[in-house]
Amino acid sequence: MNRKVISTFDKVKDAISTINAVHSDGYSLEHLTIIGKYEDDVKRITEKTDVKGKAVYEGSKPDGMIEKVEQKFSSDHKEKPEDFRQILQENGLGPVKTDEFAPVLEKGKYIVLGEKDYEPSDAQEE
Repeated sequence: MNRKVISTFDKVKDAISTINAVHSDGYSLEHLTIIGKYEDDVKRITEKTDVKGKAVYEGSKPDGMIEKVEQKFSSDHKEKPEDFRQILQENGLGPVKTDEFAPVLEKGKYIVLGEKDYEPSDAQEE
């Protein structure tokens, strides 16, 4: 399945708003996927929008500086650049787009993917 990046977001609420807007413009929810760094954030988006979601890591984003430092040195959670590349490739991005968007995902942003050949005009009423 070939996928394209529809947009990237810094905040959960922005991802939700855009998914809803894209859907209102005729894009079927079944053709969209949200990708994020942490499972809890992705789950919040999928619950509000009914799109498919994938996360690189289980759990939630660390809130405070101490949690961030603890997580960085935890043996349970070691960030690896290949984790970000792998999730994007598994969800249909080609090598060039994976190279471009893996650092975006690593920074904690959210990425909305759509099917490359799907056009909103092809959408059916849901």
